Amino acid sequence: MPDLAHIELETNGTGWIGFVAELPGAFVRGSAEGICLSKVDREIRRYANWLGLKPGASCTVVRTRIHRSGLCVEDADSEILLDYDRERLDRSKFDQWIQIASFSGACFQDLYEAATLLDRRDPARDRETFYGIAPSSIREVYQHVDRVQGYYLQCLGLTPILVSSSFVERRRECLSRITGLYERESGRGVHYGKGEEWTTAKALRRYIWHDHIHAKSIVRTLQRQLKEGLIERFHDPFKFGTLKTSVRSDLV
Repeated sequence: MPDLAHIELETNGTGWIGFVAELPGAFVRGSAEGICLSKVDREIRRYANWLGLKPGASCTVVRTRIHRSGLCVEDADSEILLDYDRERLDRSKFDQWIQIASFSGACFQDLYEAATLLDRRDPARDRETFYGIAPSSIREVYQHVDRVQGYYLQCLGLTPILVSSSFVERRRECLSRITGLYERESGRGVHYGKGEEWTTAKALRRYIWHDHIHAKSIVRTLQRQLKEGLIERFHDPFKFGTLKTSVRSDLV
């Protein structure tokens, strides 16, 4: 785990989201810059726990950039291309990120398979977002994350023909195609897709981040089910631990 964490922030003035440059998929959210930055240490420790690593005793947080966005950042809409992701990932780090993206997909599948009330709607999730009504049941969240796997390929200019039969196999296919693109352009290409700038590093970061942000919402749903006595326990492979479960808990 890094001793120095570089945080790049994105905001539309209403919501804020921050990304830990060194850790693909690690993120913090809040209604203000200071709230985001106050959560970085906790997120780094959770991320280390998720990967089975030991975090350092302390981590120095450095805010490196604020990207002003017109998107609904409060709903986790994001367009930022991190300065870190404009630089070429060397092959060893690229392979490491591929492994993390694969592991993340496996954890998301594991979280889904361990849940029981897949079609029970969670009233706390009934709200309008930038992409329509938020998925309310665990199955709907899972299907949303699965659909987005092909979307990220499109953003890199790759054809999203995913013929595999399962979520994990589709993740493996996506990562194989991204690896092929990385090799063809030596990791240096910048693509413009879906109104954003993309690199292979950004795509890998987004796969992991998208898994985590929706896994977090599923864990909150499971916590509510536990509190209501609908389930006796639940599995949390992402190591989120105890989360707040208010109606707008997605901002926590």
